[in-house]
Amino acid sequence: MAYHTKKNGVVELQSLNFPKRAQFFVSAVPEEKQGDWADHLRGAAKMLGEKYRLKVGLSGIIEGSLPIGGLSSSASVIICFLSALCKVNGIHLEPMEMILTAKAAENSNHHA
Repeated sequence: MAYHTKKNGVVELQSLNFPKRAQFFVSAVPEEKQGDWADHLRGAAKMLGEKYRLKVGLSGIIEGSLPIGGLSSSASVIICFLSALCKVNGIHLEPMEMILTAKAAENSNHHA
């Protein structure tokens, strides 16, 4: 994943594997699922935002060579995204907390 900081709090994600671009405010993640590849990432941002104050967004491009639909591929993308979001916001997550947040985001069928 390649990314750069966006001070205005916008998260802008593009996947080289999927056509649609995802865009949302890190402080106001949409409640409802959009039914696209970025749902897990929005869920992860929401969960992180419930514990920590997120002010800084990022603009990133994700490319995955892992097979789509595999549990491990979405988990690794979520962890990659979470660590980038933590880095730009100066948050330090313990590895276990990172894994649990990613797992919860991956398993959630809704963002609540």
